[in-house]
Amino acid sequence: MEYDYIWADNDSDVHRMAKHYGLKSLQPIMCNNTRESNGCTTMFQSGSKYYLWNAIEGDIWEIVTSMDLVDIIAQIDKLGLGSLKVAEVPTSFWGRK
Repeated sequence: MEYDYIWADNDSDVHRMAKHYGLKSLQPIMCNNTRESNGCTTMFQSGSKYYLWNAIEGDIWEIVTSMDLVDIIAQIDKLGLGSLKVAEVPTSFWGRK
């Protein structure tokens, strides 16, 4: 998950993006390196919400499936990322909408 480079550095792209959107206290949970995730999608937590971030494409999705973390991970394991209900977070931070 490249913790030291991406998550431990408070001035990394993901932390600057998070501050832009008012997300605080980011906690990485897991990285999914499958074709379904288009390379590398990381699930992280901010507050009581969970997000998916594709570092390659810059997309951020809030997981809106009404489940706790254990159930979300179990669903991903059984049915894949595409089975989760998500809402796209506007990505104007990366220069596109």
